[in-house]
Amino acid sequence: MMKADAVFEGGGIKGIGIVGALSYCESCSCFEWQRVAGTSVGAIIAALIAAGYTAKDLKRLTINTKYSDFLDKDSIQKVPVIGKALGFLKEKGMYSGDKFEEGMGKVLAEKGVYKFKDLMENGESRLKIVAADITQKRMLILPDDLRDYGIDPNEFSVALAVRMSISIPFYFKPVELTANGSTSYIVDGGVCCNFPITIF
Repeated sequence: MMKADAVFEGGGIKGIGIVGALSYCESCSCFEWQRVAGTSVGAIIAALIAAGYTAKDLKRLTINTKYSDFLDKDSIQKVPVIGKALGFLKEKGMYSGDKFEEGMGKVLAEKGVYKFKDLMENGESRLKIVAADITQKRMLILPDDLRDYGIDPNEFSVALAVRMSISIPFYFKPVELTANGSTSYIVDGGVCCNFPITIF
């Protein structure tokens, strides 16, 4: 079996195709994944692969997951008719993303993965996630770039990093990253780099 790195593209529904491709690779024992990276839906897949889930597991999760459960609303968004619009104006997004992060955290926890330190190998994380800092107008490679914000990469939540990468502007509210006395708004990595093929 050949050892290889894998980088997964963002693009919503493309995630199903990626799972299909992984299933084929798994069935013919083509590759053993060493390092993985991704943007948006690709970040979800990369995180689960890094945690130890197989393509068969991903297929099961894809079929059994009720995605509408991730579309959480706060009290203002529950107002009939105009709730989503009010949520968008107040929070810069229709949905908070809290439910997604909670669900992702539970799935990762089943494999004993909580923080990036749980995915370390030879002093480096086997997982890289791409997000976008729209405040500083820069691409973020998580966990590495967290040092620039005065945050310990090893202690950062993997589920939160994935949430950052899937926070589609105006759909999910941006994740606020506060460090060194300033706040940055983090959104979907597809804003700046949907397919980080050169990351490794």
